[in-house]
Amino acid sequence: MIQLHRYIEVQEFKNHVEPLLAKNEILHNLALGILYSLHESSKPNFMGVIFKDRCAALVLLQTHPQQIILSQIQKLTERDLSEAAELLQKINTPGLV
Repeated sequence: MIQLHRYIEVQEFKNHVEPLLAKNEILHNLALGILYSLHESSKPNFMGVIFKDRCAALVLLQTHPQQIILSQIQKLTERDLSEAAELLQKINTPGLV
């Protein structure tokens, strides 16, 4: 089952996703760099994680109005990706990097 969890607090988001992204720092260096630049007072446009069967699958971070940085944590099937895309349509995703 695919679910989206949206974060409001920067520190909570950082605490959850930093260890996930750091496991493959080379692959996730863009997201990590932006994540490290955020402060508690930062107000990103969107912070979220898409879960598959209660495990993080995709990390989403939007600090620019025209794009969301997407980091894949686990492999997803074509059906999983379709479900994730449907969830992202509900939040008016402008584009993905």
